Amino acid sequence: MTCFAEPGGQYVNGMGRAVSELGLRGILAKSTMDMGEGLSPVWNETTQHALDVQTENLERWHQAASGRIRVWFGLRTIFNDSDEIIVRTKSLSDQYGVGVHMHVAEI
Repeated sequence: MTCFAEPGGQYVNGMGRAVSELGLRGILAKSTMDMGEGLSPVWNETTQHALDVQTENLERWHQAASGRIRVWFGLRTIFNDSDEIIVRTKSLSDQYGVGVHMHVAEI
């Protein structure tokens, strides 16, 4: 395997370190949700915090490891993301010129 697309874990910093050390190429995204009942505490974030963390991940890891790492914005699912986070994520992806990863057929 020479490249993979991570569908959205929670720990982009750990993924970035692993990709750097292993010599792989990867597209990393943080699985992001801002609504839904019964969410694990790691997923229970405000819209602003979720976007801030993703932007920090992108600024830290995008084009790192001699350009082998790319970071995209991530959205978990349509039923766990508010209209606000979806629209703002699209705007940020346009601003940074990167993609958006989202699960669309989970059930």
